[in-house]
Amino acid sequence: MAADSKNAGSSSGSSDPLFDGLKSGNSSKPAGPPPKMVKTDSPEPVKYKPVTGGQQTSKFKYFLKEKLTKKEFIIGSIIFVLLLGGAIAFGLTHMAGAPNAQKKAEQAAAAAPTVYYSPLTGNVVSQAETKNTVTAVMIENSDFARPQAGLREAGVVFEAIAEAGITRFMALYQEAKPKNIGPIRSARPYYALWALGFDAPYAHVGGSPEALGNIKQWHVKDMNQFAYGSYYHRISSREAPHNVYTSIDKLAAIERLNNWKTSN
Repeated sequence: MAADSKNAGSSSGSSDPLFDGLKSGNSSKPAGPPPKMVKTDSPEPVKYKPVTGGQQTSKFKYFLKEKLTKKEFIIGSIIFVLLLGGAIAFGLTHMAGAPNAQKKAEQAAAAAPTVYYSPLTGNVVSQAETKNTVTAVMIENSDFARPQAGLREAGVVFEAIAEAGITRFMALYQEAKPKNIGPIRSARPYYALWALGFDAPYAHVGGSPEALGNIKQWHVKDMNQFAYGSYYHRISSREAPHNVYTSIDKLAAIERLNNWKTSN
């Protein structure tokens, strides 16, 4: 039995090399020599040769010669000439037209009339009227004073309470020249200050002690009726003190008398 077992083991060992390898303890490697690794040479990098101008020209000539028919070549040449001529014409026209357009714009600007605006109202006026003095006039607003004269023609109107809750107006004129303005009443400090802001000669009939003191202290261009009585008049249809009137022409005469030529 032992001999049979030995013979069996021997027979197995002689017939199965893989089994012999497992018996010897090398279970991870099969019997036999390892395969040989063959070393191969790496391919050489591809080298690109630059295409020269001559080669490109040759290819283009080849294309024209081989790919295009004679008819197609003629049509293409005509289109190319037309496009080139159009581009040149456009460039020349644009270059010549720019100075002409600028010249025409300058001529149109020179031919257009100059527009002048009133510094007081912004209305369109003559050039001479822009230099007119701004004139300030105190106008009454009590029931006895209505309807007032010349108030509608004023460019700017200030309204504030004068006394007993009754308001009074200060009307400013520059381009307008009403023939009749009134009734004219006495000055107040805040009106004198507003007139000073326009550098306007200030027409009034007397005033509060404070207002008269401010007019002198602030160097307001004073056209008090007490000093220039002949440039004012009284109407008979109303009782005093609601009957004093004047005009822009008469006030302008006071301004010329004092050399008040314009308002700054």
